Amino acid sequence: MALQGSCVVIPCTFTYPGRERKQSDLTAMWHTKDHAFIYHPDIGEVLYRFRGRTSLVGDLGRKNCSLKIDRVQRIDGGPFIFRLAIDDGEKFSYTKSEVSIVIKDRPDVPLLTVGEPVKVGETVSASCSVYHSCPSNPPLLSWNHVGTHSVHSEKLPGGQWRMVSVLLFTSSVSDHKKPLTCTTKYWEGKTVRSSKALNVKYAPINVRIDFESTAKEGDSVELQCSSDSNPAAHRYQWYSAAWELQSEGNTLTLHNVSRHTGAYFCTAINTEGQGSSSPVRINVEYPPEIEVGSTCMVNSSGVTCHCIVDSVPSAEVKWLLSEGYLLSSWTETDGSVTMYTLHTTRGLFHAISCEASNIHGIVTMDFVLPRR
Repeated sequence: MALQGSCVVIPCTFTYPGRERKQSDLTAMWHTKDHAFIYHPDIGEVLYRFRGRTSLVGDLGRKNCSLKIDRVQRIDGGPFIFRLAIDDGEKFSYTKSEVSIVIKDRPDVPLLTVGEPVKVGETVSASCSVYHSCPSNPPLLSWNHVGTHSVHSEKLPGGQWRMVSVLLFTSSVSDHKKPLTCTTKYWEGKTVRSSKALNVKYAPINVRIDFESTAKEGDSVELQCSSDSNPAAHRYQWYSAAWELQSEGNTLTLHNVSRHTGAYFCTAINTEGQGSSSPVRINVEYPPEIEVGSTCMVNSSGVTCHCIVDSVPSAEVKWLLSEGYLLSSWTETDGSVTMYTLHTTRGLFHAISCEASNIHGIVTMDFVLPRR
């Protein structure tokens, strides 16, 4: 069997009767059934279409008559017969050992094998093998993955060779579902490939929680845990920030959330191990509350009022007077609590109100000033 455009070596051995002869006494020829020479020491005797394409690669002294045909053509199928001539005039045609060649237009796809399943971090061993008939110009095997590779060739019966490339590499998560490809390039330029998607097992990574990050106090919030892993996670656990187990399952529903609702994280588990998400905290919004400690003071420099407001989102504060309203002179914020300060001259007013509002509500606190 030979690939069109490549070469083929026809393996051949022979015997002859009588005493042993020197190599110089022996002449080898190959011909067709019609006795037209495809190989002859005198190139003028060779069929024109075989000239420059055939050569004797066997050692006649060792009774080896192997013939090489280069740039194999579709019409090179034979049958072909070896003929031996001895200087004393004897000639032998080995007609009972005629040889035919099967010519292929395209090469076979390489045989690719990978040891599976593979765990992340383990060494992967992959082999790629092809058969060919041209030992002087064997096909080149290459891989699309970096690693350590080795190539060896094995001679088979019938003029065939088997070439095997072995690739070794350490598996990673990024290798999962990635095609591993072996490419075979033949001497005459023909190229064939074989690919196989890798199956790499690994513990959950990229564990994450999906949820609506903002909720109103008193609402219910659903947290959903997901991850990347192979095989898929079969178990999920939910913990508070203090590592107290709260629930199992990939979904956690928090009812009646409040501003005091703490952080949560989830753990995904499969047969290879487990992984945890980063903790998440829900941004719970609520209407403004004016805290105890809010006050107004009168002194010689005027009126100073402090309105301490706890709200999410931050409140808009106005200071209401009988004549209209004023805005705060300055603010100080600590978390969700903001102290709004008003400093103004003493007018004819006897009361001031602090009005705090956000999208969830409005609240007012009145301050009565001592009369002059």
